[in-house]
Amino acid sequence: LVLRHYEDRTESEIAEILGISIGSVRTHVHRGMEALGRLLEGDEEEGQAQEQIREQEDPR
Repeated sequence: LVLRHYEDRTESEIAEILGISIGSVRTHVHRGMEALGRLLEGDEEEGQAQEQIREQEDPR
């Protein structure tokens, strides 16, 4: 993901750098984005849960 989005490399550049096929690059990027999405969803849910706990402890 770093090569693709942070360094703005093309799929063919990444394939050459890593010594893998373009199809493998696509697969890794896709799976990486899915994993990142799951992590971010978890952070959002955790943040909401913490806010609910705070509200219960200190209702204003």
